[in-house]
Amino acid sequence: MKKGLSIHGYRAIDIGIFSVILFLIEFFATYFTNNIFTISLLIPIVLIVLMRWGLYASITVVIGSVAYVYAISLHSDGITYKNYLAYILGNLFILINILWFIKGKEKVKKNLFISIGYVVTAFLLIEVGKTIFSDIFLGGDFFRILIGFLGSDALNVVIGLVIILIARLQNGIFEDQIAYIKRIKEETEGESNEIPT
Repeated sequence: MKKGLSIHGYRAIDIGIFSVILFLIEFFATYFTNNIFTISLLIPIVLIVLMRWGLYASITVVIGSVAYVYAISLHSDGITYKNYLAYILGNLFILINILWFIKGKEKVKKNLFISIGYVVTAFLLIEVGKTIFSDIFLGGDFFRILIGFLGSDALNVVIGLVIILIARLQNGIFEDQIAYIKRIKEETEGESNEIPT
C-alpha cells in the first residue's frame, strides 16, 4: 500500500478497481453472448473482494448485477426495475459465504477443498437467491426458474473455480487486506532491522 494512503482510501480504491473491472466484463460478456449460456466473472471477483474486505463486497455485487441487467435491457424488451431487484437481491445471497470465515480466512485460502467449497456454495447461493426473487418479482414456476439458472450459469462455476484456485496461490490477492498490510509491514521492518554481516 502506498505510504500516506489511509486504510479507508486504499479500500475505496481497491473495491473501486474490482467493481469497474466486473462492470465492464459483465456488460460486454452479457451483451455479446447468447441467452442459453451466460459468461460471468461475478462469482470469483466478488469472492476475492469478500476475502479482502468482507461485506464491503456488497458494493461489487450491486455494480456487477446492474451491469448484467443493463446489458440485457439494450436488446430485450420488458426489462423493468423488477429485473434489477431480482438480480441484485438474488446475487447478494453470495454474501452468506462470509460464514466460511468463522474459523479464519487463512483456512479458506490454504485448504484446497475449503477453497472449492467456498466457490461452489457461492454459485448455489446465487442461483437460489436469483430464483427466489425472480419468483417474487417476475413470477413463474420456482423449480423451473432454478433449473434454468443452474443450466445457463453452469459454466461460471468452473470459471470461478479456476480463477480462485489461481488467485489463492498469488501473494496478497486472495487474502484479507488488513492482515496482508500488517504482514508486509512486519516483513519490511524486519528487513530494515537486520544487522549487516
